[in-house]
Amino acid sequence: MRLSVLPTYQNFTCHSCTHCCRTYIVTVTDEERARLLRQGWAEKLNLPADKLFQRVDVGGGREKWRLGHDASGACVFLAEDGLCRIHAEFGENAKPIECQIYPFTFVQTGNRVRVNLRFACPSVAGNRGKPISEQQRALERLAHRFLADAGKPSPPVLQRGITLTWEQTDAIAQAFIAAITDESLDLTARMLCASQLLEVLRHLPAADRVKDLNRYRERLAEGIKAEGYPRVQPKHGTRVMFRQLVGIYAKKEGSASGWHNFITALSFIAGKGELPQLQPHLPKARFEDLERPIGSLDDESFELLTRFYRVKLSSLAFCGDAHFGYTVIEGLGALLLTYPLILYFARWFAQERETPAERRVGGSLTLPAVSQAVQLIDTAYGYRRALALRAQRKRIELLTQEGALSRLIAWYGL
Repeated sequence: MRLSVLPTYQNFTCHSCTHCCRTYIVTVTDEERARLLRQGWAEKLNLPADKLFQRVDVGGGREKWRLGHDASGACVFLAEDGLCRIHAEFGENAKPIECQIYPFTFVQTGNRVRVNLRFACPSVAGNRGKPISEQQRALERLAHRFLADAGKPSPPVLQRGITLTWEQTDAIAQAFIAAITDESLDLTARMLCASQLLEVLRHLPAADRVKDLNRYRERLAEGIKAEGYPRVQPKHGTRVMFRQLVGIYAKKEGSASGWHNFITALSFIAGKGELPQLQPHLPKARFEDLERPIGSLDDESFELLTRFYRVKLSSLAFCGDAHFGYTVIEGLGALLLTYPLILYFARWFAQERETPAERRVGGSLTLPAVSQAVQLIDTAYGYRRALALRAQRKRIELLTQEGALSRLIAWYGL
């Protein structure tokens, strides 16, 4: 299985940070579970089978087996030295396929296979390791195993009732990549250009939606350069819906529910006082502190964010079977919406690095906070089941049209 689209500007080598082993629910097939049980792990780890593997709801009334976690939240197969016990004793190919492919995902687009990466992985976010261009053969073997039983991908849909070819979808993605890599604009201006291009895409006649898109992009970029862009606060309803989406991204999958969820939801609706402590690594912060202007991004953050969006767009991982069945327009909107989300969370992470005086006067965001924010967002983006629910999709739809998206990008991007 030949990979036809590789992000050659991206590097990756596993540095055994154990982030994935402590963060994710890893599902396994019945065959993988049986193989691991035959290897005698229940006896080796002195654990009953129901601690090694547990049932998990994967949506649609379906359940799968998943690897067990210990009291700290780590995979039960993670050794004290930070290495996988299965890998150490039986080799890499003995691990569940989900563990083997991480942080890669493979996107089938007709007869082509594209490579996406999870920026939730610190090594991916940091661009650390061996160039992806030198890993093609190993990735092709993984893609063949991962996609062996996959059916034919659903054809891409622009919006309800309008089907595209994969070539047309790629051409649309390339126009957005051109917007996000336009060196004549700063990053927030590039994202504004992309959000305005999305509005054009919604309303262009069907015959012109691909062929004229780059011409419109050039006009939009010239307009932004000539007129600039003000930092205008989004409307009240937009801010409420945006904070509700922040709450979805901030919550760890499988964390507390019920009454705690209700109190948390009320807090994000009100948007006043201290933010709920949803994960241990999120510092204490107040809602009002996260509305401050940031001034500018440093060069390292600029590079990370540009690379993030290039990977997501070139892989077409933002729509279709790769992203909850989203249409191309829905998926582009959801992807562009991650920009104000990332900069909101970067402000949140920056609170632990700033003094009260620095918080009052404002300042630029630096790489550590932005990198943490990208990792948090891409832990959930395309994977958190709550984002596939009808209510969340409707919220994202409302946040990404009629000027709301542009205002969010300008407000949190400045």
